[in-house]
Amino acid sequence: AHNNLGLLLKNERKDIDGAEAAYRVAIAADPRNTGAHNNLCLLLKHERKDIDGAEAAYRAAIAANPRNTGAHNNLGLLLKNERKDIDGAEAAYRTAIAANPRNTGAHNNLGLLLKNERKDIDGAEAAYRAAIAADPGNVNAHNNLGNLLKNERKNIDGAEAAYRAAIAADPGYANAHISL
Repeated sequence: AHNNLGLLLKNERKDIDGAEAAYRVAIAADPRNTGAHNNLCLLLKHERKDIDGAEAAYRAAIAANPRNTGAHNNLGLLLKNERKDIDGAEAAYRTAIAANPRNTGAHNNLGLLLKNERKDIDGAEAAYRAAIAADPGNVNAHNNLGNLLKNERKNIDGAEAAYRAAIAADPGYANAHISL
């Protein structure tokens, strides 16, 4: 109930202080409440611009539930984008995948990190394909695979197939239309 109250306060009333307090009460009542942890982390990061607080909250969420793959994935995003900690981000994505091999967001984020930061094209391709295998409708993974095949592999036929798969999954997905 407190988590839902926090959502209402944040989204409808724009009461950030009240929402944060409600999320903290929800977490105190049930430390394994992944929704409350996630909402607190997002509030701290996006509303408060408190990167240290958000990182601490993600780590607390993971400590409370080590199989919280969303927290691992989101910690990876924070480490990569805010801290520029590529090793930490990669470890977080890999931990999320190990806990849930069907976590398509973590596979996709790992692929982006491997391609853009590590220049590991084979690893990135494998990560995108793993995301697609877990969820054939994952438009971002299809699109990212298409970009990799086109730009890195010079495999135009493969890129076209990937973009068309993204469009088949979501006909309104503009990035794939633009890339074709």
